[in-house]
Amino acid sequence: MGGDNSKLTDEEKYQKFNQDLTQVEAGRVVIAVDFSQSNKHLASGWGKKSPGDSGSLHAQQQVLIDENMVTVQSPYRRALELLTYRIRDFDKFPEGFRFIGFTDKIIADEYVNNSTVLQKYDELAMQFNNDNLVQSSGTSISPAIYKAIEHSVLTSAYVILIVLTDCDLYDVARATQAITDASRFPVSICALGIGEETAQADVFKQYQMFDDKLFERQFDNFNFSVFKYFKKENETFLPLEMLSKETKTVVPAKTESVVDQNAEKILAMQVFEELRQQYQTIMDLGYKEVVEYIKKDMISQGTIQE
Repeated sequence: MGGDNSKLTDEEKYQKFNQDLTQVEAGRVVIAVDFSQSNKHLASGWGKKSPGDSGSLHAQQQVLIDENMVTVQSPYRRALELLTYRIRDFDKFPEGFRFIGFTDKIIADEYVNNSTVLQKYDELAMQFNNDNLVQSSGTSISPAIYKAIEHSVLTSAYVILIVLTDCDLYDVARATQAITDASRFPVSICALGIGEETAQADVFKQYQMFDDKLFERQFDNFNFSVFKYFKKENETFLPLEMLSKETKTVVPAKTESVVDQNAEKILAMQVFEELRQQYQTIMDLGYKEVVEYIKKDMISQGTIQE
C-alpha cells in the first residue's frame, strides 16, 4: 500500500500522487454522468425554482458566500470542470474521450474534448431540468460499466471510467455483477458521489460497499469518493472547502470558468487515488494482452473491422 503519508504536507502528498500517476500509461477515458430522476428527488431543494419544486442537482443555485448570495453552477458541472484538467493527462487521443449520459440505460454517448465536454453537459442538463429527457424507474450504472468494457476491447486499451452519480441505485445486484465482470478487463472505475452528504448518507453507503466489500472481484477495480460541494443549514446552502486550509472558496460564479488550484488537486487525489495500484495489478494480470487477443478474435470472425 506504500509508505506512511501522514507526516507529509499537502503539497508533498500532491507531488507524490503526481509521481505515482506517471507510472500509469495513457488510457482511454470514459465519463458517465447520471441524469436519472433521483437527481431531483435527492436534491434537498438545490436548484429549487418554486415552492412545489423539489430542485435538481443539475441546476444552478444561490449560495451564501461572504454574506452575499452568489449564483453558482451545479455540483455535476463543477466536478466536470475540475476533472477535465486532470483527464487531459490521461487521454491524449485525437478523437478525445467518451462522454456518456445515463439513467437505467445510455441516453447519450459521443466523443468530446476538454473544450466541448461542458457544452455537452449543459445541453443534457437543460433538457433534464426542463423534463425533456426520457426518464426511467431508477438509476443503473451497469450500462456505463459495460460500455467501458466494450471500449477497452475495441481499442485494446486501458480504460478509466469516471462515474458522476447521486448514487441512488435501483438494482444493486446488477451493479455488483457489472463491477465484478469489469474486474476481468483493464478497466478502472472511479465513482464520485454528487449531492448533500448528510441527506444522501444511505445511498453513498452502498457505493462505499462496492469499494470495500466486493470480494468476488479479480482485483480492487472500484474507488468511491464524495464531492463535498455544499451543505444545507436552515434552508440556506453553504459552500464547502474541499481540502486545503488555504482555500477560502472553491465555488465560482456560474458565469466564470475558474478552477481553484487547491480544489482541482484535491478532487484529483480523491477520484484517482487508487489508479496507480489498479494499473499495476492490471499489468501483473496480463489484461492488456487479453483484450488484444479478444479484439483479434472478433476481427477474424468478422464481428468488427480492423
